[in-house]
Amino acid sequence: MSTLKILVPALHVHAGEWHFSLQTLKLWNLRYKTRQQLKDLSPHLLRDIGLTAYEANAEVHKPFWKG
Repeated sequence: MSTLKILVPALHVHAGEWHFSLQTLKLWNLRYKTRQQLKDLSPHLLRDIGLTAYEANAEVHKPFWKG
């Protein structure tokens, strides 16, 4: 029951705010996916994109909500 009380107000969000929320979720999802792919790159490919292993590791371990 408490879950419904939390979710129901979200249905009444204005269109602009709802759009912002969807865009934010899409961005966070993209960051998560690309950071996961980054951790699988070989040192050679990291050099090709201009990153060191240390820089790539730092990026991989960033929370998805941080740019």
